[in-house]
Amino acid sequence: MTTVFLSPLGNGFNFATTGWLPLAGGKVYTYQAGTTTPMPTYTTADGDTQNDNPIILGVDGRPPQGIWLVQGMAYKFLLADSLDNPIQTYDDLTGINDISGGAVAVAHWLCFAASNQALVITAGTDKFVLNAFPAFQVLEVRGALVTASSSGVVTFDININNVSILSTKITVDANEVSSLDAAVQPVISSATIANNAKLSIDYDTVGTGAKGPAVLLRGLWL
Repeated sequence: MTTVFLSPLGNGFNFATTGWLPLAGGKVYTYQAGTTTPMPTYTTADGDTQNDNPIILGVDGRPPQGIWLVQGMAYKFLLADSLDNPIQTYDDLTGINDISGGAVAVAHWLCFAASNQALVITAGTDKFVLNAFPAFQVLEVRGALVTASSSGVVTFDININNVSILSTKITVDANEVSSLDAAVQPVISSATIANNAKLSIDYDTVGTGAKGPAVLLRGLWL
């Protein structure tokens, strides 16, 4: 579960067009403050279900669910119409009553070379294991290869204490070396890694001839 605070924007009111009509089908993109790096928001105070990014507004211009912001992070909201024409930008937003200094929080990238980089990947569990992992808030995950699969998808899974943190796993498509280009993007289901946890990486499918896998996590030390 992710610690979250209620967003000062988007809860209990309608977004409007420049002509003050409800922004039906409008979009709210959420980024790290001052950047175009996507940042997740959550639907409830439980901090366990992410909103879509962008959040698609209803016919009344309201978000379909609540908007809750990650503790310690500052956000930028970009409001656009249904055709992605920008309407307004709101920057340096932090959750209501979040006094943890979100404006200065910095997200970090961690990279794990999850196999011998010169060998063809083989499927299996616990291909990389790191015990006693410090507490960490996961915001984004990616997968990468040195040598692409000539056919078939490479599928990565990230586990904490032998339980996957992904509801949709990381995939790298054939003839590609990054999950950023994958047809299906990963979805994080459990974003908080507890202190002293076991982190492990599995390969569910490995394609043909893929080499040099790496897994990248972006997030916050807790």
